[in-house]
Amino acid sequence: MGSSLKEQEQTATKVFALGFWSSFLAPRSSTAPSSTSRPAASSSSPPSSSSTSSKRRKNNYTISAPTITSTNTIATLFLYLLLALLPSLAPALHFGDVRYFSHDATKTLHHNLSTLLEKGDINGAYIMGSKDGEIVLQESVGYKHQGPHPLFRLFSMTKPVTAVLALQLVEEGKMGLDDEIAEYLPELAHLRVYDGLSVLMEEGMTGLASLLGRNSSSSNSSSSSNSSSNKPQHHHHRQNFLSHPATKNATIRELLTHTAGFAYGDNISHPIDQAYDEAMLVDFYDHSELDFLQELASIPLLSEPGTEFHYSLGFDVLGVLVSRVGGKPLDVLMKERVFEPLGMKETGFSIPMNKMWRMARMKIQGDLGTGFVGDLAGLRAMEEPSFKSGGGGLISTAQDYLKLAHMLLNGGRNASGMQVLGEESVRAMTTNQLLPAQLPYHMTSFPDYEGSGFGYGVMVIGEEEVSLSSPQGEVSWAGMASNSWWISPSHGTALVAMTQHLPYSSAMEEVVKPFFYAPFLGAETEMRKKWEGEKEGGRNKKGLRGNGQEKS
Repeated sequence: MGSSLKEQEQTATKVFALGFWSSFLAPRSSTAPSSTSRPAASSSSPPSSSSTSSKRRKNNYTISAPTITSTNTIATLFLYLLLALLPSLAPALHFGDVRYFSHDATKTLHHNLSTLLEKGDINGAYIMGSKDGEIVLQESVGYKHQGPHPLFRLFSMTKPVTAVLALQLVEEGKMGLDDEIAEYLPELAHLRVYDGLSVLMEEGMTGLASLLGRNSSSSNSSSSSNSSSNKPQHHHHRQNFLSHPATKNATIRELLTHTAGFAYGDNISHPIDQAYDEAMLVDFYDHSELDFLQELASIPLLSEPGTEFHYSLGFDVLGVLVSRVGGKPLDVLMKERVFEPLGMKETGFSIPMNKMWRMARMKIQGDLGTGFVGDLAGLRAMEEPSFKSGGGGLISTAQDYLKLAHMLLNGGRNASGMQVLGEESVRAMTTNQLLPAQLPYHMTSFPDYEGSGFGYGVMVIGEEEVSLSSPQGEVSWAGMASNSWWISPSHGTALVAMTQHLPYSSAMEEVVKPFFYAPFLGAETEMRKKWEGEKEGGRNKKGLRGNGQEKS
């Protein structure tokens, strides 16, 4: 490489700053249209991006069309100019340890990923795999202008980091897994549970459009009223929920396992999710921690705490809780307790201006590219979010995230042998914690996970879910932008696959995982092939998370 990464970032800073400040010298047109305010609104993570959900988000969020003299436009133009002028910053990354991957096999992987890129199934791919802590596979397509360490929005891959932080505080006796969350978050002390809709509301509904209040006549007025405030708005139909006081308070354990009763706002058919969506609880740039808790408390739970699995904003609640218990902001706690001990130097909730050129571009299909989701694809990565989302707010690199995976594989120890998380906590985190009555668990737009379980913020593969690309005991999770990670404790392997593609797609996973695991399954291969052949309905052709969209 011709110049160091630090030198490249210094150059990027100078060029980008020139573009940014020159925007203030650009002539302003008196006839330029005024910007429309975005309504305020929080892995997952946010989540689901089905075509139906996409349509409602388009109506729910507004984003102004920037003029040619706007600061953001000028800055963006100079950023693109910078990317065009910088030389290729690193040679193509095509590395496969010949002990496991032949040269021809590695070329085939590169070809298959390039094909996905050409077809538009991904906008790029950055793959890193290890065996016993040693890098044995590295592959990159589509990110040559982002240098050797591209930055990615993690979305729901943030959740395992929050889980590690929470378990550290439990180990220190600062809180207990079965402590009620209301002990630390009094704002959530009197939650209610959804029973249905009032007769008045049911009679007033003429289908889904009227229930959502997003038909053509109401969309314009909604956008207008939302633009007048920077805080979440309470919507009148929430008062028409039938509900009863929860029989028990949710616990920290239930936040870690998505069984506290909260929702995510992704299920278009359920009034509770619709209320989450209207409150824009997944928009972590434009509301505060207090706004989030107050809005959440005003909406009933989907179910009694501890009874059912609902993939949810529980990790955003957990992020607020650990911040209060730890006595510091969530980003500071993560940096001091997780990132610094693991050497994750480039992970955080925002990135400095001189690293913006390394941010992997986001490909957004359909009509998702408006409002909050559209913002995530732009320059807001440089902005410190007002709400630190423990469920989906982090930005990181594949190299950094692999260090987290290695820590879990190594019984909670970092590369120097320092105990970052206790072995017992790691074991609990990576073991199924759901009760028999909560299995198989279900997520909107995904098939039931028969045979697999859920630990603390991670999925755990059980015997019935074992396949050629999913060893028993495998631990994993994914993010809304189609990025994923997997570890197999029985094989000592870790794999991180990064991209930025919305809505969620399992296309990259289906190419990468079988390739990576093939040399490590060894004597198990023939047995698994036979076992696969006996499975019904060609289930092995699906990605671990099905063909729907993952919630961040």
